[in-house]
Parts: sequence; structure tokens; C-alpha cells
Amino acid sequence: MGEALVSVVVGVTVFVVALNLLVVLHELGHFAAARAFGVRVLAFRVCFGRALIGFRDRHGTHFGLGWLPLGGFIQMARDPERLSEQEAARQGSDIPLAETFDGIAAWKRIVIALAGPAANGLIAVALFFAVEVQDVVFVPAIIGEVEVGGPGAAAGLSPGQQVTHVNGHPVVHWGHVAERVVRDIRGGSVELALVDGGGARTTARLGGESYGVARDSRWIFADGGFRPAAVDTIPLERLVIREPGAIEALSAAITRTRDASALVFSVLVSLVSADIPTSAVASPVGVAEISLEVLTMGWMPYVAFIAIFSVNLMVFNLLPIPGLDGGHVVIAAAESAARRRLRPRTESLVIGSGFVLLIGVAVLAIAQDIWFLI
Repeated sequence: MGEALVSVVVGVTVFVVALNLLVVLHELGHFAAARAFGVRVLAFRVCFGRALIGFRDRHGTHFGLGWLPLGGFIQMARDPERLSEQEAARQGSDIPLAETFDGIAAWKRIVIALAGPAANGLIAVALFFAVEVQDVVFVPAIIGEVEVGGPGAAAGLSPGQQVTHVNGHPVVHWGHVAERVVRDIRGGSVELALVDGGGARTTARLGGESYGVARDSRWIFADGGFRPAAVDTIPLERLVIREPGAIEALSAAITRTRDASALVFSVLVSLVSADIPTSAVASPVGVAEISLEVLTMGWMPYVAFIAIFSVNLMVFNLLPIPGLDGGHVVIAAAESAARRRLRPRTESLVIGSGFVLLIGVAVLAIAQDIWFLI
């Protein structure tokens, strides 16, 4: 019991630290872009709540560490006309309009807004690169067990067979197989090319329903009635050892970041269109549980998990919702096209509505956790 509790505490701590680091680096992207365009940054806060410690640099930015480890933020100078009386009083009236976020050109505001998500994208590439550059031993796509009476058995699969192609595309290990099946399952079925230990070749066709997915779905669940062979049952000479160079690893990292971004966006679209239920989305507790499970697999899988989480932050912040970076981009672009700024009251209402929506999403996620715990 004690060891399990220690593992949970360590896992949660590692995840919280990683999450805060991703958010801080996201804000650092905004900070660097704002400084580059001469915008006065009043505060850079790591974690929320009243600052426990901090200092002020020569540019007047107060760097502080809060007590609530749920992210961070930067505070840029704004046009006093767009602030409440209390906010304007706290900011002061000695900052030139040209040094405020509202006093620069629309395209500069767009760049500042995009700099945060861009930082998360670069972080994801760097983390995926750290994973891809490692020498990796892959388990070849050899079938280890076939469930009697299951879809795999009905399709003619047998233990010891190796999958060499999926719908004509060559595959080497199970990661390749899963990737091709996810891409091609919308066709209703996939054809597997197989070879057994004696060199005999055959094919098998599995329908989308064999994986527990509908024909119009992109999601695959391991319900095909067969499982990969265990590593310790495979002769050493049949293991796939990859020793990538830096260029290959960087290319793979960029590809993984791109594919992860497309997948996250696709999930968000499916949520909006109700193709998948909101209950399928991992809540905060669910994400923490996944984090703990991945951490038990080793540091490299965990690094890849954090890279995927960074991609999630990037894509989510790019959504055109007022209050998010994507919302700021849309507002700045609309103002540029109209050649005039939104009225302060209108801007406040638009951004306020976005925050209400975000709070609603947060409440839904927390409600899922409460329901799960009950």
C-alpha cells in the first residue's frame, strides 16, 4: 500500500511539473514575441495565486512564482481606454500607447498570439526528436495469440504468422500495423498480408467491426481477437533494431507532431459534431491516470506522452474561441479587414463569452471526475 501511494504521488508530481513547464514555455513564446515588438510586459507569473517570491527586471517586468501549480500567465500593458477603472489604476498611466498590446499593428498582435502555440509545437518536435533519436528495438508484427471463435480466428489468423502488409502497404512492427489500420479502416475492412514461420504466404481480411469500430469511424480499439507476440517468445534475430540518424529522427519528430496535431483536431471536430460522446474525452483525473500508466512504461514513452500533451495545448489554444490565442487571432484579423478596432465594450463581451464557454468545458470535465468517483 505504501509503495503504491508513493508511486501515485511521484507520478502526479512529475505530471504536474511537466504540465506547468509546458504552460510556462507557452507563455515564454508570447513573452518573447511581445518583447520583440516593444510591448511592455508587466508580469510573468509561474503558477497562479499570490506570488510567493519574485523580482522585477530592468524592463519593469515582475517575475513571480505563485502557490497554485496549474500553469502560468503573462500580463501585457493595455490601452487604458480598454480597461476598467481599477485595472487602469493598477497599470498606471505612464505607459505610451505604442508600448501596449492595443497600440501595435494587427499583424503584430497576431504574431504574439501565435507565438505561444508555436512554442508548444517546437517543444513537441524537440521531445519527439529525443524519443526518435534513441536506438529502439521494435517487436515485429508477429501474432502471438488468436482468440478461439474471435474475428481473428474467423479470418484465418494463426499464432506465429507475421503481418507484412496492410492494404498493400509494407509494415515492419505493430506500430506500423496500427497506423495503417487507423488510416484505412474507413474503407470498411483491411487486408492483411501474412507469412508464417515456414515462409508460406497468405492474406486475411478483417472488417472494421472486428476492431469494435463503425465503418464511418476513425477510431480503432484492440478487439480483433488476436494479440501481438511477447518479446521473450521471439528469437533475437527477428527483433527489429532501428538506429536512426539525426536527420531521420528530426524528420520523424516533425511527422509525429503533424500527425498528432491532425488527430487532436479531428477529435475536437468529432466532439462538436457529436460523432464521439463527451464522456470519451479524458477528464483531469483520467489524464492523470493515463500519465501514471505511461510513466510505468519508462521515461521515453513518458517523454512521448508529454510531447502529445504539448500538441494538445497547441491545437486547443489555436481554436477560434474568444479568450484563447485563436480568438485573439480572429479578432485582430477581423479588425485588420474592417480597418477599425472593436469598441472596448464589444471586445469585453466577446472575450467574456469565450471565457464562459471555457468555464463550462472545465465544469463538464470536473463533473465527469465527480461522477466517476461516485
